[in-house]
Amino acid sequence: MIRLDGVHVRHKARSGGIFSRDAVHALTDATLKVERGEIVGLVGESGCGKSTLARVLTGLQKPTEGEVLFHGRDLWKMSGAERRDDFGSAVGVVFQDPATALNPRLTVRQILRDPLDVHRRGTREAREARVEELLDLVGLPGHTLAAQPGQLSGGQRQRVAIARALALEPELIVADEPTT
Repeated sequence: MIRLDGVHVRHKARSGGIFSRDAVHALTDATLKVERGEIVGLVGESGCGKSTLARVLTGLQKPTEGEVLFHGRDLWKMSGAERRDDFGSAVGVVFQDPATALNPRLTVRQILRDPLDVHRRGTREAREARVEELLDLVGLPGHTLAAQPGQLSGGQRQRVAIARALALEPELIVADEPTT
């Protein structure tokens, strides 16, 4: 389903004099293949590149070199519209920190409806039914829909983030420390 071949991510960093630049190697020669139905866990110490790998897998970080192939197509050779339509709706992401990943100004209902609205999934009624189904799926009570993220506990926010990742019934779910 998704494959990384020889992926490197380097960031430019200032060091020393005013014009000196060094490279920070965030990810070095990552190669990974994930098949449909497969679960892959990645364990490593802080700073080893787990979150960078997650960003590359989800198309949020373009690698400095190497390929990211989704169903055999190079993600970064797709047009922006293809990446959004073909890839974006097929990938769900659970970010590391739900406190910063959820828009604090939106209600839980709006947060869960947003991917359904953006990708025009179903009728208004079907979207609303899906939002209620998602809330039930992650074990949150119905009144949570009217709450904003700041009114929820950390665990409840994480469940909202998981529900949002599941909203479009994605082929691939990337979870960056989902149980912290």
